[in-house]
Amino acid sequence: MMNNTNTKNMSSLDHNEDCQYQNTNINTNNSVYEENQENNAKCKIYNLNRFMSLDLPKAGMILDPIITEGSLSMLHAYRGVGKSFFAMSLALAVANGGKFLRWKAPHPSKVLYVDGEMPANCLQERFQKVTGKSMVDENVDYTENLELFAADMQTFSTIDVGNKKMQEEISRIIQEKGIKLLILDNLSTLTTIDELDAASWGIIQSWLISLRKRGVAVLIIHHSGKRGRQRGISKREDILDLVINLKNKAKSEKGDDEDEVMFNGKCQVMFEKNRNLSKKQISNFGVELLDMDNGFVSWVDTYATVIDLKEQGYSCREIEAITGISKSRVSEIYRMAN
Repeated sequence: MMNNTNTKNMSSLDHNEDCQYQNTNINTNNSVYEENQENNAKCKIYNLNRFMSLDLPKAGMILDPIITEGSLSMLHAYRGVGKSFFAMSLALAVANGGKFLRWKAPHPSKVLYVDGEMPANCLQERFQKVTGKSMVDENVDYTENLELFAADMQTFSTIDVGNKKMQEEISRIIQEKGIKLLILDNLSTLTTIDELDAASWGIIQSWLISLRKRGVAVLIIHHSGKRGRQRGISKREDILDLVINLKNKAKSEKGDDEDEVMFNGKCQVMFEKNRNLSKKQISNFGVELLDMDNGFVSWVDTYATVIDLKEQGYSCREIEAITGISKSRVSEIYRMAN
């Protein structure tokens, strides 16, 4: 007979509720199988009538509408396009309850940013660029909601999220800090597994699913491959709710060879996979990474910004002064829109 357990607690991880596979024909070399055997948990089966009557909690919004509690997402782009600046800006919006491009965080949420690539001083300089604040000003309040786990600041050589002990350590940090969004920047520097080996990806996939059950959202930053899709096996997209390609127009026009053309700052936010959003919510849009006069770096929703200011009666020169987008670029965008 079915147990009337309070379903609002179903999203939390309880080792006593993990699945124990009784079928002896299952391959017991699988590490997930062995772990569940040790936990001595039993499978939970629901008939459809019972399942549809469950009062399952709705996932809370973290960055409306693209990131919800427990969602698994990927952002990929070519080298030099600015995907880390993109991820940092998104992280700050979530941590501060702010806005980034067309997305809004309804409230501040705790973020853990895991960086496996940059020297610590470069990471600090990049956050200075996206915040526009001096790193030596002790009176500046950045945010306590954004936690940094940088490989360059550790005593060990690298952060490998394909390693079970490292997964446990990151999960511990998530639990202790109350993290709602985990950002992994980037996949190739945060794991030693072969990008073309589907079996090895299962180790990371199982961990991501466990985080999803706890309501922790994950955003994976990754490289685009030669043909413009995320680099490596397509299997890793299977469990993802959202895949965004930050596509550089110049590279795309030249056949997606990432070494052919220098980055010119003009990109498309392209939704390659979407599990939960409406067509209106996933329309592709143009963005540019702008270097401002004060050293500040900003991703700008190019078309929306220019059209909005034009409709308010601003001249091309005034829009250049406000946004940093050149007068010629403003004219080009306005012509394309009309």
